[in-house]
Amino acid sequence: MRIDRLTVDFKLSKSRFRVRDIINHGNIIGEAMNQFLNTNADEIIAEMKPAASASIARHFKSFLNNAFLRLPIQVWLPES
Repeated sequence: MRIDRLTVDFKLSKSRFRVRDIINHGNIIGEAMNQFLNTNADEIIAEMKPAASASIARHFKSFLNNAFLRLPIQVWLPES
């Protein structure tokens, strides 16, 4: 048994971005970026969602195909 196509959908109820600059600790640009990201989080998530869904689906598909191919089909579809 093998998965040919897998689609994933998700919904985030809450999100918070925190970008840190490890070179210039606590700089004003980093704080302004965090404020912008958190203020516009819903729009940013909406833009990123298609690519994130595709990436998550690709990883799940690979994981499930590995599991399906390692076990006999009788384990997944037992005869009743």
